[in-house]
Amino acid sequence: LQPIRQATGESHFNEVFLSDVFVPDELLLGGATDGWNLAIATMAQERVAISGYVNFDRASILRTLAE
Repeated sequence: LQPIRQATGESHFNEVFLSDVFVPDELLLGGATDGWNLAIATMAQERVAISGYVNFDRASILRTLAE
């Protein structure tokens, strides 16, 4: 377990390293070496969801200011 330090010096997240771990084939998400691709695809979906929320929130603020 190793902290991931932010520019502020704070660390709210950690890296976890596992050695000699066995995962049965039926419990794998994707293929045996597809972990990075799965992580990137998941983050892309989160970014889309977050950007939609941020844009919606900005529109709401602008409508309120216009009133």
